[in-house]
Amino acid sequence: MITQVDITPRAFDSHLFSLDVKLLELTTGISISEAIEVIQKTAFDLLYIISSQPIETEFLQNKQVLEISYCDEKIVFSGAIENLISTDSTVPVIANTFKPEDFSVLENLAFQSGEFSRFYLDQKLPHEAFNTLYSTWISKSLSKEYADDYYIAYDGKAVGLLTSSIRAGVAQIGLLAVDKHSRGKGIGRNLLSRFATEMKGKNIEKVAIPTQRANIKACGFYQSLGLSEIEHKFIYHCWKNNG
Repeated sequence: MITQVDITPRAFDSHLFSLDVKLLELTTGISISEAIEVIQKTAFDLLYIISSQPIETEFLQNKQVLEISYCDEKIVFSGAIENLISTDSTVPVIANTFKPEDFSVLENLAFQSGEFSRFYLDQKLPHEAFNTLYSTWISKSLSKEYADDYYIAYDGKAVGLLTSSIRAGVAQIGLLAVDKHSRGKGIGRNLLSRFATEMKGKNIEKVAIPTQRANIKACGFYQSLGLSEIEHKFIYHCWKNNG
């Protein structure tokens, strides 16, 4: 029913992108065809539409004032934290401390972690907005506002980064990146192992790691560690032509 459709403002995103950004979550029992009237009547520049199933984008695209610019399938892998612990170590990993002069390197790692992000791949969003978003993310993670812990792998310089938080007894990974020039050396495995060892010490038994379906290498890597896909959702960027 139309009365069930709830479109909510996204203040942070609106401020960051200098756009009127809103969110629509299609809950069970509500289809995009039922929501279209509310979408048309609602003022916005960019609407995130989140659904557990693919939506009929042609139905939206056929509306003269609406355009779907990007669709992201976000998935979450989960499993036993002990699956991530390894005895192999190729580079040192330091927890919860960094040198201020390393921030630009860590910021670059954060940018690399978003190479499959919808905010990077949607060509209608300004690229500087992506940079601001991920710069804010890493800055507030290092200050412990967005993360409980962070881990940095060093090989002469910072070459890997992992941030994490504990939510409802589950260790959740936020940012995870290995510098593109240092991949294939087991650095990602080192980061995950150090993180998992720390979590075991806190009696945390489960991990959750989000990624994108399009990131085939990451999906294969997590599956090789014995993790399973537990959640997926489709996130659409719907733009309104207010002219």
